Amino acid sequence: MVMQTLGQKRVVLNYGIPTQEQKDLAQEIKLKCAELIDMIEHLKTNGERARIVATAQTEFEISCMLAVKAVFNTYETIEA
Repeated sequence: MVMQTLGQKRVVLNYGIPTQEQKDLAQEIKLKCAELIDMIEHLKTNGERARIVATAQTEFEISCMLAVKAVFNTYETIEA
């Protein structure tokens, strides 16, 4: 096995074919994150509050991306 650099691992140069279980879990994560983003959208009522809500929504998006990446993580063996 060829050793990868940290950067190569983090951008996932090589990935396997995802299982249906991985696809389903990723979809569930995305739906829950979307629900959280939508849940606070109505709170954008003024400048400062809108900024805080927008920041929270961005953080939800980032969390979602990282959680989905963890689902498809193929460069590390995950033990149950």
